[in-house]
Amino acid sequence: LQAVASRGGLIGIWPLARTPAGVEQLIAEVDYVRRVVGVEHVGIGTDMAGLASSSIPTYREFAPLPAALLARGFSGADTRRVLGGNFLRLFETVTEG
Repeated sequence: LQAVASRGGLIGIWPLARTPAGVEQLIAEVDYVRRVVGVEHVGIGTDMAGLASSSIPTYREFAPLPAALLARGFSGADTRRVLGGNFLRLFETVTEG
């Protein structure tokens, strides 16, 4: 985690089906990364159609994420960072050069 963050990178969190996770576990993992390397280095991975099956079966299950992040103590700005703002920052950074 530190190596990724030290280079300005981003850790995308995604719950795989082989883990007993749901929205609350996803938020707990996001919060862990936030505490270790800072909120600017974490986001929701959203690999629904990419890697492996998810323990969150559809994007509809994401509806409670903003409220869950806020309830966990994330500010509104940090919630926006986690839910896409950090990815936008990273894309802008890597496409500038």
